[in-house]
Amino acid sequence: MLQGWGGECLLASYDAERRPIGTRNVGLTAEFYGEHGKFDGLAAIEEDSAAGAQVRQRVGEALVRGVGRMFRTAGLQIGYRYEDSPICVPDGTPPYPDDPENFVPSARPGSRAPHVWLADGRSMLELYGRGFVLLRLGADAPDGAAFKAAAAARRVPFDTVAVMQPKAIELYERQLVLVRPDGHVAWRGDVVPANVGAIFDRVRGAAA
Repeated sequence: MLQGWGGECLLASYDAERRPIGTRNVGLTAEFYGEHGKFDGLAAIEEDSAAGAQVRQRVGEALVRGVGRMFRTAGLQIGYRYEDSPICVPDGTPPYPDDPENFVPSARPGSRAPHVWLADGRSMLELYGRGFVLLRLGADAPDGAAFKAAAAARRVPFDTVAVMQPKAIELYERQLVLVRPDGHVAWRGDVVPANVGAIFDRVRGAAA
């Protein structure tokens, strides 16, 4: 907004994207907190007796099952994605399971653009953060000139990067992937669409 390219719907999109993630995270952490209340009846836990062994067995299983989940949270921390975002263009693919314990890399619109090591030793994540980035994945990826022109007409910060790493081609699943400045995928496809300008208007919050 400060740079002049954000549309009138851009700021409202923050709440639309982040509120469901906040609700998700608070719900899970409240559930984790509730696990602590399950440890009662521990008077015999230090006894060298059958009763003590039974308590230790029960508590050990509860720790692995319940408290252990509090530390296996890669999916909770970085696996969130912006479903139904007003500034992402869905591609019709179904959402993958939301697993708080496991992070599943995906370039589905709304998801965090996945990390892949580039040939020069950088992570692909280093490509993001300064503007929109159009990834052209594979030697036969379509030209990105239409995206560059649409971005320039709207004063949107933009760059095009050719990526040839087989792992990236496999993981991103499409030949063209548009990544937002915050590292989330805004759009992806295998052909240059006729409405590139409309796509930019949506992802910069200029289309209701």
